[in-house]
Amino acid sequence: MRLYGKKFASRYIQKKLRPTSETSDGIIFEIDWSEYICKCKIQGSNEFVNAHFPRNEATIPSWLKPGNAVRLLHRAGIRGHTEVIGHGGAIPTPQPGSPSHPQVSDLADGVLTGLETTAADDDDMAIAISAGTYRINSITYSVSGGETGYALMDESDPEMTMNETFPPADLGDPNGANYVVMDESDSPMTMSETWPDGVLGIGDSLFILDAAPAAGWFRYDTFQAGIDETIDYVKGTAATSNPVKPAISTDHIQIGEYILVIGGRTEITNGDIGLEWTTPHAVELTLTGIDDFPWDFGTDYPETNITVAVQDQYGNGYADPRTFTLTLTSGTGQIWSADSGYDSDPVSQQSSSGGYSFKYQRDQTEEETSPSFIVQASGSEGLLAAYNLILYDEYGVEVTRSETAPGYQIISSSGGAASIDWGVKLNAQITLTEDVTFTFTGDIYTSDKLTLLIVQDGTGGWEITLPAGVKYGAEITAETVSTAINSRSYLGFIYYAPNASYDLVANVSGYYG
Repeated sequence: MRLYGKKFASRYIQKKLRPTSETSDGIIFEIDWSEYICKCKIQGSNEFVNAHFPRNEATIPSWLKPGNAVRLLHRAGIRGHTEVIGHGGAIPTPQPGSPSHPQVSDLADGVLTGLETTAADDDDMAIAISAGTYRINSITYSVSGGETGYALMDESDPEMTMNETFPPADLGDPNGANYVVMDESDSPMTMSETWPDGVLGIGDSLFILDAAPAAGWFRYDTFQAGIDETIDYVKGTAATSNPVKPAISTDHIQIGEYILVIGGRTEITNGDIGLEWTTPHAVELTLTGIDDFPWDFGTDYPETNITVAVQDQYGNGYADPRTFTLTLTSGTGQIWSADSGYDSDPVSQQSSSGGYSFKYQRDQTEEETSPSFIVQASGSEGLLAAYNLILYDEYGVEVTRSETAPGYQIISSSGGAASIDWGVKLNAQITLTEDVTFTFTGDIYTSDKLTLLIVQDGTGGWEITLPAGVKYGAEITAETVSTAINSRSYLGFIYYAPNASYDLVANVSGYYG
């Protein structure tokens, strides 16, 4: 069957149409995103031309904005069909009686309502984003909760299985039983026993961030939305310092703030949203050990470790050279460090790793009492931590703690601030080397009597400021502390728990030698 004639006719028509496919320059006035059509004006005309523009799932052409010059193709053979094919070479000459350019809105792109980001409660690395609206290029878009959610199944699970062949139903049973017999040798139907939470929420959309990098690394993540009314997860690049915030794509707006993903973490908290990375520095001292120390029938003087560690603002260990001083503030027994050996007095240890494990040795006598400890770290940060240990006697009964701890807990100031934990000891001593503002804390009770010994150093002249919780009476209306060199002053307080009040009941000063 020969069709040469039809082919020749088709080629003839195409040759005639090709020269009539014209292009012209225009300027965009309006964009209809629902129909993918834009209104344009071309050279020499005041009439609007409706032109189709290409559709792309991932990006928006940079020229697709009101006021931009574009190249228009008037396709022959399809009456009235015009397409935008790219950048224009020139802006049309203005025509009398009509505007030459569109009125371009000066409204900024951004979120209008909702679209709040919060750490999700149900998943450790999840972010919930509420429904809302946003504006891009003067056009308002919306996202409803749950539209971008998903649920994952474990692909490693075997498929659900059952016997593909069934014996016929025995419908003629004389006892009237109609049944189908399944082969008992068939393996049971199987599916994953663990399912991630379904995230097709009613009000929020749930997004699972990629796993955090290794400890010591940091990454910024965020979310963005475009004209397709879909929220996209934007993952940054991990770095050990100064992580870079990922850029927002063209014609997209950022949803929420950047999220600092801290290395080694398995959970995102609300505190990580909008958190700015700063150089790690020492902020906390921890003192840990066993909570309960049972009687050891096989050892006369059993020991346990008490570990001190410096941490930075991200909860990671902070290693720098320091000297740690451990004090047995109350109770019996001895403490040990490699530098000081065994002693019931404070022991100290130099360390370059940002931590150290001291030892505590109990007496296992009838007179022993459960100990309390305090540790200080050298440095300008004024790091301090406390720890209580519960001993049990040979009958498994808890050994009581000394009600009145002998001696003083030694306090130091840093940057003009000093904190006293009265739960460690009811007596505290500080040698002033600067003006000091105090903070009082601690688990104490009504009628507990507290003593603060204040010593001036060889310079003298230092003054103190007590916390707001200190209350004055009719006889003592303000504290008086000697400022003379090497002088001693004593302040006595009684704690009144209902008002969390440290009532100043005694104040003597001017002791020397």
